[in-house]
Amino acid sequence: MGLIAVQIFFRRLLLALPIVLCVSALVFVILRLLPADPVSMSLPPGATPADFERLKHELGLDRSIPVQYLIWLGKFLTGDLGGSIYFRRPVVDLVRTALPNTVELVASGLILGVLMGIAGGLLMFAFRDRSAEQAIDLASTAMMSIPEFLWALLLILLLGVAL
Repeated sequence: MGLIAVQIFFRRLLLALPIVLCVSALVFVILRLLPADPVSMSLPPGATPADFERLKHELGLDRSIPVQYLIWLGKFLTGDLGGSIYFRRPVVDLVRTALPNTVELVASGLILGVLMGIAGGLLMFAFRDRSAEQAIDLASTAMMSIPEFLWALLLILLLGVAL
């Protein structure tokens, strides 16, 4: 049984690789086709056209989009995520700074969700075959029908602003 699970895991992983590659290529192309110009955002207001061309060449934006993608993919696979235009720092440093808080938030949300799910299941079990069970079931269905982003906004307003 364990060997089959490992085989299924690796098969799924192999099937996921082309999907991730296609999605990354699609996002890369879409970001390159946007009207925003990363060179203009990186240069100070008094930059000369020579500065503009130099930075464009340094960033590789003077090459075709497929070549840019292959360069990006090669750097990504070696762990180089590039630099942030806004913060003027390596992206790896920004990720490293935000990762502990992100993991803490995910773990807290997971624990809270599991506890609420178990409590809700036990509550429904306690009220089985009664009208209260139907009310709890209706309330849980209504809660699940609200999109996650809306829950996030509501909880930010409730916990972050109101409290």
